[in-house]
Amino acid sequence: MFDAAKIPLPELALNLLLLLRSGGTGKQISEISAALSVDLSLISRAADHLQKHGCHLETMPETIKLISTGWPWWRGVLEAETEKSGRCLGRHVLVFEKTASTNDVAIQAAAKAHDPLVVLADVQTRGRGRRENRWFSPAGQGVLMSVLLPNRNLPDDSLTLSVALACAEALERLTQRELQLKWPNDVLIDHKKAAGILIETRPHRDDPQAVDVVIGIGVNVLQKPEDFPASIAGNAISLDMINPGNFDRLAVIDALLDELEKYCLASLDLESLVEKWRSRCTMLGQMVRVNCGGVILEGRVADVDPMYGLVLRDGAGAIHFCRARETTVLS
Repeated sequence: MFDAAKIPLPELALNLLLLLRSGGTGKQISEISAALSVDLSLISRAADHLQKHGCHLETMPETIKLISTGWPWWRGVLEAETEKSGRCLGRHVLVFEKTASTNDVAIQAAAKAHDPLVVLADVQTRGRGRRENRWFSPAGQGVLMSVLLPNRNLPDDSLTLSVALACAEALERLTQRELQLKWPNDVLIDHKKAAGILIETRPHRDDPQAVDVVIGIGVNVLQKPEDFPASIAGNAISLDMINPGNFDRLAVIDALLDELEKYCLASLDLESLVEKWRSRCTMLGQMVRVNCGGVILEGRVADVDPMYGLVLRDGAGAIHFCRARETTVLS
């Protein structure tokens, strides 16, 4: 056993946290003591330190179980576990208690970045969605994440497909529920919005043929129905609303990074991506109202091409082609 004076408490607490994350049903304190080579009093001190800094633990006389991981520990956990697993996304992480926008932080970091960077925040003051819509997420309730991919070849719209599929598969794995995709960038559970995506690019500093890509993702995790503003409450859902008390925001982040690496850092067949996306889209045949380049249109969806746009047939039988970059679905 080590002398308590020789072990920095934050380091011991992080090691305890990493150990608890590897055992979802809780770990025996005697097992923890052996694994960390510390006595029981130090384990108690480390557990108290975790709880004082945002973690939720369930402690019993002989066991400790991790319920949720506080945001101050996200960086240490992600970087340690990513290094061990060999994953790329998560080796470099920035975490903020509060920031204006994680996308803005990632865009600013691109000026000096050479490797992928993950930016996380507990709360945003100016979080935004597509076409400058606000992304609403009070402190402590959602995942607010941006992933910087610096110096990429000029991306086509297949990146939006890849990110949407990555989000859907990550959340499906966590919830055991079938997820849907709503063109162009919403992830749905029970036809209500659980996550949104905003992809932005900037010219790369050294190569005019390359860009820095920032993938912004917002996920509703712990919100209750009353936490959503009245304007969106009927169309929004959180993971906790379908399976209360079973979600750690860090576990959601970890699952998202796994799937983003699989879909965005590998060469995937475009035809397969389109087929997977269309299998999750529920808009075909539905009546919708859209803003297409400033013109309000209403009609039935005749076809959806995830890369290019929406084909809409209005009440008079006229066909309208609504491009993704200039169209917002209103209802």
